[in-house]
Formats: sequence, C-alpha cells, structure tokens
Amino acid sequence: IAEATGVITWTPNDAQLGDNSFTIDVTDAAGNTRTESFNVVVAGDPLVAVKLQLTDLDGNEITSVAVGQEFTLNLIGEDKRNAFDREGVAGAFADILFNSSLVRPVAGVPIDYADGFGGVNSGTFLDGEIDELGATFSVTAATNERESLIATVRFEAIGSGSLNFHSNPAEATLSEMLLFGETVEIDDAFVEYQSASLAIGQTFIVRDDSQNVGEDSGENVINVLGNDDV
Repeated sequence: IAEATGVITWTPNDAQLGDNSFTIDVTDAAGNTRTESFNVVVAGDPLVAVKLQLTDLDGNEITSVAVGQEFTLNLIGEDKRNAFDREGVAGAFADILFNSSLVRPVAGVPIDYADGFGGVNSGTFLDGEIDELGATFSVTAATNERESLIATVRFEAIGSGSLNFHSNPAEATLSEMLLFGETVEIDDAFVEYQSASLAIGQTFIVRDDSQNVGEDSGENVINVLGNDDV
C-alpha cells in the first residue's frame, strides 16, 4: 500500500486465477480501526470473448447515429484459442448494460437468434439491461469458425450523448460459456467481456455552396459553418 496515495499494488501468479478476497485493517494514532474487504478476479489468457458489434439496418458497422435512428446490437462469441485447436463457440451468454435514457429496444421486435443457435436461448429486457442474452448451438458438430454471431437486438436512439454498451457475466444456471472440444463450462476468469461505444446526436447535412471572391481583393475568409444550410 503506497503511503502517500493509498494505492494497492499486487502481482498475482498462476495459482491465483479466479476470485481472490482480501481484507485491509487500518488503525489511526488514537487506536480507532476500520476494516474493508475486497474481491479481485484474476483472469488468465482468455479462451473465449463476448464481442459487441453495432451496425445499421443494412449490416454496416457504425460508431454514431442520429436521435430517432434505429440500429442493431450483435452479440458475437469469439474462440480465442490458438488456430491449431480452434473449433468454435458452442454457447455464449452475457448481461448487456446500457443507458436507457439514450437508447431502448424497439418495441415489438423480438431478439433474433442466429442460424444454428437454436438450442438454449434467452434474453429478457429490463430497464437499462438485457438480462442473460445468448444461446447455445443446436447441433454437436463444431463450427470451426473463429467468430459466431449469437443474437441480434434492434435498438432505437432516443437521446443525445455518448453511449457505452457493456457485457458482463450472466448468472443463470444454463447461461454457460461453451467451446467445442472443451468438456466443461468456461470459467469467467477465462472470458473476455467486451464493450461497444456509440455517439448519438444531431447529424450534419453536406450541401453545395458558393462564394464570390473579387480579383486582387487580398485575403478572404470563407466560413463553411456559418451558412444556415450546413
């Protein structure tokens, strides 16, 4: 513990993968004590990743939308094992968190599960969350794909601002991270949960414009943002 800043520094080893709990006891000069407990999850090299991809309705990846525009959130499972034994993702689940004042799922449009992922599937819309979003592959043959689209959710932008979608571990019993070739569920310590960002705001329309400049008139300034049509 750094005396000046209170920053705690710790370098875990391979035997400390997973949950690690510790307690700090602090005593001042008067003998008053206080105890704080912490839990740190030590992750190993990821075996699987939960990727979030944002696209327009035509399937093109996006980083920004206008207020009122609809777009899709894709949940993708990525097999991160080396190429020699990569057989693909057999199941992926996550809780997806977002700011519900900026976006909302489009009413009446169900979650679309990708072809092949018709086994156990789930996803419940809550305020600012899609709980237990994911699915398992419906056959036992390996996909042999590095990435597999699991599910697609259609959203609508309702407010301006910077938005982050976060994926977190799912908690339900059947919401398991599965890889072909592995006989047990992949522990969260070996899952990389990713996020995706989106800028939501007013769009700009580019219009042709013209400006007259007199011969030998000297220096001229053209304000391209000063026109009301821009």
